[in-house]
Amino acid sequence: MQPKRYNELLRHENEGLKEALIVKKRHRKVSKPLNLQQREEYYGGAMFWLPQKVREACAQMLAKANRKELRLAAKLYKDEIAEEKRVAREEAKVRRASRPPLSAPKRQRRGGASAAAATSPEAASALLPKVNSRGRTINVPHKCR
Repeated sequence: MQPKRYNELLRHENEGLKEALIVKKRHRKVSKPLNLQQREEYYGGAMFWLPQKVREACAQMLAKANRKELRLAAKLYKDEIAEEKRVAREEAKVRRASRPPLSAPKRQRRGGASAAAATSPEAASALLPKVNSRGRTINVPHKCR
């Protein structure tokens, strides 16, 4: 066989295969049926749709697709904000860890018998606030003072 003729046959076969691939890809495209709602009084038989109804159905499908896109965009935005918050929390945790520890407030203890003998009980309670076991001050009601 002549090389020129052979190349022509190969080129022709290649073009045919490319066209077959294009046709096959077209078949993959899934079309969705229009949501043409049938009325309650429909009892079967042929149904003719007005162009207005078809346009309304197309508009509904576009609106549905837009809502889906908006939901997806909102989800991505929400995820992005959550990621930023997580990173900020991690940074704050690292900063807290790198700071020197704060010295814990020392627990106040009541004086023994010598302190009680030196001052009257009313004067002692007015000077030193009452402290609970965790070191927090206790506000005593006025009638109990």
